[in-house]
Amino acid sequence: MKKWSHDESNNLAVARDEGLAEGALKKQREIAVNLKAAGYSAAQIAELTGLPVEAITGL
Repeated sequence: MKKWSHDESNNLAVARDEGLAEGALKKQREIAVNLKAAGYSAAQIAELTGLPVEAITGL
């Protein structure tokens, strides 16, 4: 029973971490879209957001 609880707890922690990472990436993309609309270059947006230039040009 203890092993199941530990495994389940670990699975929940991993899922939470994945969800947080996904949310952070979504926010970075939202910021990139706004910066692009404001006239920033892809290189500037990459520097400010940490996203690769290739990802920005595809937005």
